[in-house]
Amino acid sequence: MHKSNPSKSWSQGHPHRSHLLPRHWCLFYAYWGKHDYAKAVDEFKRYAQLSTSSNEMEFADALDQGFHAGGWKAGIRKAVEVRLVQRKRGFVSPLEIAGYYAELGDKEQAFAWLETAYRERDYLMESLRTEYKLDPIRSDPHFDELVRKVGIP
Repeated sequence: MHKSNPSKSWSQGHPHRSHLLPRHWCLFYAYWGKHDYAKAVDEFKRYAQLSTSSNEMEFADALDQGFHAGGWKAGIRKAVEVRLVQRKRGFVSPLEIAGYYAELGDKEQAFAWLETAYRERDYLMESLRTEYKLDPIRSDPHFDELVRKVGIP
């Protein structure tokens, strides 16, 4: 029988708690949507700790540091820098990056990353109409053009 080691740090991961990953992921986005950013940051940190992914830990650390240094947008700015570096090493959804730029109010970068998502056939493009992180750019005519191009009814 496997016994839990209470001295094991969270950063070493808890495979037996992996069923909690979706919970923390969803809570991160729910709190973000409610603009309860402190709770959003905390939930992403929990998600990253449980995931044991170095990419998610890097992102969580950047989000946390930026948030505590200068608020939500500073956290997103710092976190998106991490995602851009991670993208050079492996897959990071361009739609995810577009959402961060939309949140920052950088429409040009948001649309550039949405075009990248379209070219790369990012599987998250199916959520283009419903992804609330894209709300800041939804009223732009380029958004409707992209929705038509993707073929979403």
